[in-house]
Amino acid sequence: MSLLRSYRILRFALLLVAIMAQCVALGSFSILLIAGTFAAISWYVTEGPRGRSIPPWVSRLLVLVAVMFSALDVYGPVEELPLVLGRFVVWLTVIKMYSKRTIENEAQLLILSLLLMAVGSLYATDLLFGVLFVCWVGLAVWVLLLYQLQHGCEVMRAERYKAVPDDTQTPWTQPVTGKKVKKVFRNNALAYIALIVMSTSLFFVFLPREKQSEFLEDAFSHDSGEGRMELQPDRDIEPSDRQVMSVGIIDMEGKDVFMSQGLRLRGNVLDAYVGQGIWETSNQIPTSVLTLSDSFTPIRQWGSAEPTMVMHVDFHQPMSRVYSINEPISIKTSKQSRVVLNDANGTMGVGVGAPIFQSYTLEVNYQPTISTPMMPSAGRYQNEEVKALTESVLESHGVDVSALKNGTKDERVRAANVIAQYLRSDEFTYSTDSSSLSLAERNAYSQQNDPIRTFLFDAKRGHCEFFASAMVAMCDTVEMPARIVTGYFVDRWDNVNKKYVVLDRDAHAWVEVETSPFGWETFEPTPPSEGSPTWQEPLTILQSARFAWQRWELAWQSGVVGFDAAAQRRMLSFVKPEWKEWWASQFERVKETMQSTVRWFQIGVGGQLWFTLVLSAVLLTIVAIGIVIIRKWRVRSSLQLSRKHEHQVQTSDVEFYASLVQSLKQCGWVRPQSVPPLAWSKTLPISPDAMQSLEVMTNAYYEVRFGNSSLSSTRRRELRKQVEAFEMLLKGANNE
Repeated sequence: MSLLRSYRILRFALLLVAIMAQCVALGSFSILLIAGTFAAISWYVTEGPRGRSIPPWVSRLLVLVAVMFSALDVYGPVEELPLVLGRFVVWLTVIKMYSKRTIENEAQLLILSLLLMAVGSLYATDLLFGVLFVCWVGLAVWVLLLYQLQHGCEVMRAERYKAVPDDTQTPWTQPVTGKKVKKVFRNNALAYIALIVMSTSLFFVFLPREKQSEFLEDAFSHDSGEGRMELQPDRDIEPSDRQVMSVGIIDMEGKDVFMSQGLRLRGNVLDAYVGQGIWETSNQIPTSVLTLSDSFTPIRQWGSAEPTMVMHVDFHQPMSRVYSINEPISIKTSKQSRVVLNDANGTMGVGVGAPIFQSYTLEVNYQPTISTPMMPSAGRYQNEEVKALTESVLESHGVDVSALKNGTKDERVRAANVIAQYLRSDEFTYSTDSSSLSLAERNAYSQQNDPIRTFLFDAKRGHCEFFASAMVAMCDTVEMPARIVTGYFVDRWDNVNKKYVVLDRDAHAWVEVETSPFGWETFEPTPPSEGSPTWQEPLTILQSARFAWQRWELAWQSGVVGFDAAAQRRMLSFVKPEWKEWWASQFERVKETMQSTVRWFQIGVGGQLWFTLVLSAVLLTIVAIGIVIIRKWRVRSSLQLSRKHEHQVQTSDVEFYASLVQSLKQCGWVRPQSVPPLAWSKTLPISPDAMQSLEVMTNAYYEVRFGNSSLSSTRRRELRKQVEAFEMLLKGANNE
């Protein structure tokens, strides 16, 4: 039978997929490397032509060692117990793969494979585990059906060997099948897979997770838009390629927009120098806005600008800042929340206590000049040496320093460009490594309380925060208002998805100078040297693939792992109102019943999981009872049994004959009610072998139906097999 030729390799692949999925769930590459290697070697040891296996006592000893190591891990945190169980099942499966191949061991390996996936599902949240789980389900259905065929063949061969003397050589037997066995097998497998997908999808939708996704549990850990910045010369900045967000921009006609000068995402504005290298946000004009998930909410309470672009941001790391290009007009978030806008500088953040959202969309009126309703009145940087340096630099380029305080826009723009060009000159070096500082430079930083002055005159090397601080300080000394902006600068464009890919290393600080009343323009003092945020290269093929996977991971976390009651309600919002209200009331009733039961028993979150499992078991029991009732109805209708006769005859005893009647009906032979079954069977145009088999089964039916006899379970199986053999004889005759 050609179908069974693939059983061994598919069963082996099923075990490897389960081990790999469990290692992904554990997040342990070492276990994957060791366990995966030993599992792969088992194919050549136990599945080869010699079929060697380890002795049972060695297997028991290895299991005992695994139990001892697992027992040591049990004394750790309670949250680690499922992981301990997962590691133990991995080693137990690997040991079992080296045992002797019997039909019982085959079943145990399949059960261990199921256990690996079930345990991994308790704590795995990765997309890779989800992909492996889907592959495992499809492969498991196929392998399980093949196992049933394999088991049937082994039982048939064992019975054949018992039927002949021990000294008689019995030839190797092959199962007899019809011509369309592959098609029937494939259809059955696809039907089972479809049934599993439908049932699990309904279970997934009807029972949402109470636990939020990990994205929301660590809401403030990866935000670079802080409201305070401290210059620390001894702090190293380690650039990371971890993706923090993706940004897509379209114009009002729906066309993708690529910013030729790079994309600057404003997170926070620092306009007050406190001293000792510390900058803070001083001016606050907060405006709180409640956001919606299905419509835009206006942000500003003044002005009537029309949007020119739409900006969509997907966070890959939780953040409390709302990053934007200027000037934001309205906002729409992935879930209802509250956003606070600082009208003094045009920056936004999530309100205190408001839900963190994973994505948002902004309507913006993009302008090169940023408008704010008032000038900052924060503390200014003052240092006579820095002032003298600034005046010297400006005067060397013909800029009248005395006219800058009340100067024109062109004069201020020219002065700001001169300062920025001075800081970007070869006299200064961009560096994120504090070890590059000499001993004299370190002493200068430690002996002076002004790191900006030390940077300009002694060290002349540092990262973007030093360059931005130096430019704002130089502008302050000549009474030209300036401020530091922190956020992200990105020029990394994904041409496939038409989005900007923002990495953690793109965190940046730059400068905005007030060139006209209430009008601020952007200037870049950081030199574009290799390693700086302003030095970015095009995406490679591997980077594009990695970022694509991260997008899928984000969708998995938000759509599957984070599918909670709120997501369920959003799904129901697409249903008609009358159905929506009915389903919502039913969901709330079931949810309240579960919660009240958990509170009454005082069993906590674990008890709620237990309650869900019990409810699932009850539903499965109801389905099983329904299947039994349907089978009884089919037998009764096929044999025309009344309620009176059903009490006298067990339906399971005559189910074989009901299947026989259906097989004859498919061939076009229907017994008249006036003719007895045995007499009618003798009139059928079938082969002698088929006739003999039909008479045996009819007589068995007579004994049960009219002789008040009952069949044992063994006799029932024999008669069902005889019906299958009879069907094969009929198909063989029809094919001829």
